Amino acid sequence: RKTRRRMRTRTRTKEEEEEEDVAGEGIAPWALATPAQLRILVGAKVQLASVLRAQHRPKAAYDEVASVALQLESLGGGAPLGFKPNGIRAKAAAAALALAGHNLWIAARVESTWALLELGQATMCVDHAAATEAAARKVGAVNAAQELAFARLRALTELGDVAAAVLGYAALLKEMLTPGSPEGSGAPPSTASLLAAVSGAAAELHLRGGEPKKAETI
Repeated sequence: RKTRRRMRTRTRTKEEEEEEDVAGEGIAPWALATPAQLRILVGAKVQLASVLRAQHRPKAAYDEVASVALQLESLGGGAPLGFKPNGIRAKAAAAALALAGHNLWIAARVESTWALLELGQATMCVDHAAATEAAARKVGAVNAAQELAFARLRALTELGDVAAAVLGYAALLKEMLTPGSPEGSGAPPSTASLLAAVSGAAAELHLRGGEPKKAETI
């Protein structure tokens, strides 16, 4: 009588599964970072870009934060470099980014928006700022959205679209000067420095347009 042999299957270890999860040699180091480490890494890069811009090196600043934004996008999209899309490591990286906060990506994009403006890439700056502003408003990052709107209006002014810029400044200042509700459900107050910068730019635009009285009322 023939007997059937039982097939034995061995459960793979976690280390073996993670090893199989590697799809290439060039591994994105940030895919292995914890939420706390991601905040530190992105914060350092954003500060570095700010310093580079202060040194009148907008290209170097843009390169730093554009790379950061791309890395964060790959983590959030479940496809970090060097790992199988939506594999064990990819899912862990996406979870880490969610815990760290998607505001990290917005912070990097704010810096790259200003760098584009300083590079003289006004058209790219408008598109870049508009897309990031929409994302910022979706996650409730109102102050970042207002800063991005300011950068977009500055770029529109450089492109000569003064009419659109004037209307945009009026809408932005109205938003910034409207207090939140007593229950705290409204937008957080704008920073004094940003409000002063936006007010000054709007007044300057009215002066250039030969409207000193409007400039005085801002």
